[in-house]
Amino acid sequence: MNDHIVNKIEWMCSGDPLWDSNVTWNTAYPDLTPCFQKTILRWIPCILLLVISPLRLWILSSKESSRQSQPVCQSALSLAKYVLCLGLALFAFLECIETVFVNSLTESMVKPEFISPALTGITMMVANHVMLTERRHRMQSSGLLFVYWFLTTVCLTLNLQSQIRGLYVQEEMSLHFSACLLPLQLLLSIAELFLTGFFIDNFPEDDGSKSKKSCLENSPIISALAFSWFTRIVKDAYKRPLEAKDLIELSADLKAESTVPVFQKAWRDDLNRQKR
Repeated sequence: MNDHIVNKIEWMCSGDPLWDSNVTWNTAYPDLTPCFQKTILRWIPCILLLVISPLRLWILSSKESSRQSQPVCQSALSLAKYVLCLGLALFAFLECIETVFVNSLTESMVKPEFISPALTGITMMVANHVMLTERRHRMQSSGLLFVYWFLTTVCLTLNLQSQIRGLYVQEEMSLHFSACLLPLQLLLSIAELFLTGFFIDNFPEDDGSKSKKSCLENSPIISALAFSWFTRIVKDAYKRPLEAKDLIELSADLKAESTVPVFQKAWRDDLNRQKR
């Protein structure tokens, strides 16, 4: 990392080191420095989502969808994810308010105790907007949000275990406001990760017919990553010979009617280049 950036971050942490090998590596109980936990560790998932979400929203807006303009009713799953995300945003902004209450607004603006929660709260609002946009485009699961909630859960877990260690070292236990919020934030983040990874979103306004959808379109992220959607076909093939009705229909972008024109255009462009 650039020395100038490191010095800036350490200045925000009142001169505390951003990285210390004696704390992280050369010790029987490895941990991250408090400055690293307040800054880089909390910024990693935020930067990921803030950088990739504009591209994600642009891709969704560029897709042609006949249902895009129609209103979409919310399901119990989507409402639960929205409420959990808003709860995390509220906790983050409460941390900012607590920092301003203890210090003045001018002093708080340059402290990581204010900057990191503010960035987290803004990122949570962006995550909620991404969820709403994906639902309007009939997206049943989101790999981007799954990665974001996974990184957020890991970072909060590292912060919590470090604070628990610190409480054991202290002779007198003293908990500040943000430390009390941290377990609640971790629980909400785990809940978001669980709902995003193990469930797919449904659309109440769609008809109740269970048409054969693409395995990736109709499977949670965890199922797609683990290929557990293929288990049913393997079980059926073990019991009896497979038939055409047992196979899952391909998604629209994988069918020949969609891929062949793309291949033909690339083939013609290549032939024209060879002629020139």
